[in-house]
Amino acid sequence: MLKKLSSQRPIVREVVALSRIGAPVVGAQLAQFAVFTTDVLMAGRLGSEDLAAIAVGHSFLNPVVISVMGVLMSLNPIVAHLFGAERFGEIGDKMRQGLWVAAFFTLPAVLIARNTTPLMELANIDVSLQPLTDRYLEAISWGLVFNFGYMTLRFFNDGLSKTKPALVIALIAIPINAFLDYALMFGKFGAPRLGAVGAGYATSVVWLFMFAAMSLWIFSRKSYRGYGRFRISGPNWQAIREILAIGLPNGVSVSLEVGMFALAALMAGSLGVTTVASHQVAINIAAIMYMFPFGISIAVSARVGQAAGRGSLEDARLVGYIGVGLCTLVAILCSLAMLFLRFSMVRLYTDEPAVLELAAYLLIFGAMFEISDGVQSSSIGALRGLKDTRVPMLSCALSYWLLGAPLGYWLSMHGGWGAAGIWIGLIAGLTLAAVLHNWRFNALTRRPHR
Repeated sequence: MLKKLSSQRPIVREVVALSRIGAPVVGAQLAQFAVFTTDVLMAGRLGSEDLAAIAVGHSFLNPVVISVMGVLMSLNPIVAHLFGAERFGEIGDKMRQGLWVAAFFTLPAVLIARNTTPLMELANIDVSLQPLTDRYLEAISWGLVFNFGYMTLRFFNDGLSKTKPALVIALIAIPINAFLDYALMFGKFGAPRLGAVGAGYATSVVWLFMFAAMSLWIFSRKSYRGYGRFRISGPNWQAIREILAIGLPNGVSVSLEVGMFALAALMAGSLGVTTVASHQVAINIAAIMYMFPFGISIAVSARVGQAAGRGSLEDARLVGYIGVGLCTLVAILCSLAMLFLRFSMVRLYTDEPAVLELAAYLLIFGAMFEISDGVQSSSIGALRGLKDTRVPMLSCALSYWLLGAPLGYWLSMHGGWGAAGIWIGLIAGLTLAAVLHNWRFNALTRRPHR
């Protein structure tokens, strides 16, 4: 029998529980980042055209993948609620319906990946680069169904607080991807020399491996046997509606945030080569550091969902605020690292004096928004654990597109702040989102009848 957190788990033990769940998520995210970095490093050895094709292709595909990921993240709180309520036999069906949702989203994602030429023309991408980018996206599109399937199984595991499998699989994927990149990009071991296109096929194969490995893990472990995972079933539209009701607003929220950062990159691009290079370096470092609070936010969703599932709003509130506090502490540590080690971090990317100085300067602002980003990430994670995603979606729209993006544009283009103005806009948007998400969580959990 699950006991009430307030009587059984003091704050220290809950911090340990959140860390135990969140740490593997951090490791898995960093490992997946390492997989893409391997593609970039090897493409750099082939030449600027292959490197540019991967970068451009990724910039078009990544928003699509992240949006679908936002939808599939709804499996975390749905499974967590059932687990907390001890309705174990229903959990497997939610996983299977999540796989149907993943399959439904595959077709539009593939169509987008294979029809980006109009978008590249609209973005004024060099005409000579478009054919190679098209072939890269076509190659990587073959693996999208496996990527979405893997995400579904991963978020199913997250809802059960089982995050280690994703870490193990992601770590194994790094050398597999490196080997495939080397073989397919450079024509080694009898494989054709495909350049950037080889990286696309390598990624597709890695996604297939990750989905197969996670499936094997789930269907072979005795600890999953109580969830009815072996049954085969067609689409259950009621369950699918629940997934979409929670997932679609969450996907929009994620897209709104990604869109704000994409617009920031475009604004930086209009300020000159040095500015866009500096912005890219600084934002890349900030993205890596963000993985730490993000991992904890996934754990917060699961723990809050489990508490809500067993009917204890008091425990859900306590877990949520412990999670926000822990995430804030981690974000502060990441912020201090960015602040005091910023020159060392930037030197890992470039030795060009102008880029080095500006990127290090931008990381001062990055250290500020790291804290806001950590707080908003954990608080929206807590709300997700309560299956509350519609109001947070509106909060994201207000924060990012009525404050953050317009303020960044005005300060950078008309206020004389340059690149720093863009980052001030990011700070403002993320800070307002953090305030609104915390206000919403407090409002939902302070009233027992809710």
